[in-house]
Amino acid sequence: MIEYDIQFDTLNGRLIVRGHFCPGSVPVNIPESDPDRFICISYYLHIEDIQKSISFLKCISADKPEIINEALFVAGLNCFMKCFKVSRAREKIPKEDFLGDNRGVENEFHFFESIRERHYMHDENSMLTPSAFLVIHPESMPERLGPVSVVWNAVKIDYYEQSERLRYLATLALEYAKDRFERYCKDIIDRYKELPRETLLEFGSPNIIPANISTVDQNRLQVITKEVRTE
Repeated sequence: MIEYDIQFDTLNGRLIVRGHFCPGSVPVNIPESDPDRFICISYYLHIEDIQKSISFLKCISADKPEIINEALFVAGLNCFMKCFKVSRAREKIPKEDFLGDNRGVENEFHFFESIRERHYMHDENSMLTPSAFLVIHPESMPERLGPVSVVWNAVKIDYYEQSERLRYLATLALEYAKDRFERYCKDIIDRYKELPRETLLEFGSPNIIPANISTVDQNRLQVITKEVRTE
């Protein structure tokens, strides 16, 4: 897995990719028809998200306000768990395969999946319990009832302890994602390594589309396809 430095050239409206390239090398696009192209991209993005999750969780400490630790924990939890959820723009990590390769962490995974799905992202479980009540005034008061009131209480999580548990899961997931990424990369190399250089050059330049905030309501695959077709 090679890391590149990506910079945006605002003057010319293009991306600049810097890395350790062999002198005289030419980058070419992996054909859209390649059976492993999409899943290879997906696993690279999973690796990025899981690494970000670990970075968030490492920032949790006893000297930070609880609200900061909670924000870091929720961000880390979401970056980790989103990799196992259905997306229209990437292939998810199959939960069953990951747990099959890492026996003994099923309960841990289910715990964090539940608090993410049923508490932080969607308020459904008993980690928060609300109650509504009326206040009945004394007969001497002109108004019989006071205002409708709602109270709630929520579980107090030890974010440092829970972050350690989640980081362990994330570390396992990171190794899983890296292994799958390398497998798909090898399959792609094996598919094209015997082709002549001239044929490989016909694949054309990589379609690197600058990210933007103007199409946040659309699936990025549709936006990228549209951009590529209009070039």
